[in-house]
Amino acid sequence: MLRSARAGHALAPPASSRARRSSLGVPVGFARRLPLGFLAFLLTGVLTLPVGIFGLGQIALTTFRQLTGPAEIVDFVAFYAAGRLLLDQPSHLYDAAAWVQLQAVMHAGPELLLQFWNPPHTAVFMAPLAMLPFGVAYLVWLLVNLACLGGACYLLAPRPAGPGHWLRWALVLPLFLPVQLGLIMGQLSFTLLFGFAVFVRLADRPGPWRQAAALLAWTTKPQLLPVLLLALICMRRWRVLALVCCLPVVLGLPVVLVGGPALLLDYVHLASGAGSGVLTAEAVHLGSGHSVLGLTQWLLGPGWTATALAVVGTAAVCVLVASVWRTGLHADTRRYVQLALLPVAAFVSSPHVLAYDAVTWLASAWLLLTFAAERPTARRGVVILLLVGWWGANLAAFPEVNAIAPWGAFSAVFGLVGMAWLCCRATPVVYAAQG
Repeated sequence: MLRSARAGHALAPPASSRARRSSLGVPVGFARRLPLGFLAFLLTGVLTLPVGIFGLGQIALTTFRQLTGPAEIVDFVAFYAAGRLLLDQPSHLYDAAAWVQLQAVMHAGPELLLQFWNPPHTAVFMAPLAMLPFGVAYLVWLLVNLACLGGACYLLAPRPAGPGHWLRWALVLPLFLPVQLGLIMGQLSFTLLFGFAVFVRLADRPGPWRQAAALLAWTTKPQLLPVLLLALICMRRWRVLALVCCLPVVLGLPVVLVGGPALLLDYVHLASGAGSGVLTAEAVHLGSGHSVLGLTQWLLGPGWTATALAVVGTAAVCVLVASVWRTGLHADTRRYVQLALLPVAAFVSSPHVLAYDAVTWLASAWLLLTFAAERPTARRGVVILLLVGWWGANLAAFPEVNAIAPWGAFSAVFGLVGMAWLCCRATPVVYAAQG
């Protein structure tokens, strides 16, 4: 729903334009006008289908093993252990010795320590799951992530004409390998995706509390949050901005009260150590990954030169976002590109980001498809952006391929430039008020 700033009427694209979708959510006319683009989509699906089927089997196998044996090494171990420590030993939430002892019991032996790096209020969200046995908690969290993925798809994904559009998206999404990786690892990326989808739907509606609640999941990964805060500043949503900054503090206050003030010092010490490990590339299982920092470290090697260049590159990303958002959220179809820019910019400007964080790119893809449906002249550019983003994120899911180059960072930078170009090239269009 669009809104005219001058007339104050609720505006919407024509119904005929909204209904024109192909079987995979791609606007009608792609196969006729862009045969190469259609063939590229088809080839992409064929090449990723075997890997997608194998990944689905891995999800089922991992879930079975978590239910029937000791905990395997997945990121959810850290989240579950944080909730368990919050319930039993809150003062040791960031104590490495307590983590080693608890995870040795969970793994039925010594394994690689999976440290909890998130802010204290994240443990509050995980505490209910920690009341369950680990295998059951893993299964419940898997279902929660699938529900978040389905909810985000319902809110943002284009709906192809005819019945069965849910089945078509259900066939496409598993081929996006960050989705499989995030489900297996039990990551938080799906809650971020769903929260962003809710935020997009609430962008024109009053109520700062609802918009802030939609972005609350992003505060569990504060390294991804600055770009969204910058967008809120450009939108002049000061109450939402204040709430997004204050709600984590309020939710973390009970943790500090039961764990003691020293818990905050432990978190600051752990965060500073993690940041140092990312900058020097000496962290055990933390790295810059597919961010601007990861790109500069790949080019120059870890050191102050790469760090300085990464600061400049990250500042350039922020300047690009600010330039696209300088007049706030547009009232025409350019808003889809503005909003699509945010998850990708948050990804690449983070000092630490891995392939499963690209799950939030699905929101960008859905918004770009909506933009292309309303802007026929932009379809060619959107096809290129989708293909580059798809392959870059899928390659990022393979550790062996990442050893060659940070493909996720390459595709993210290309996507940012392309979306900025689409937004600048698009002329303002406001549809006539209906009714």
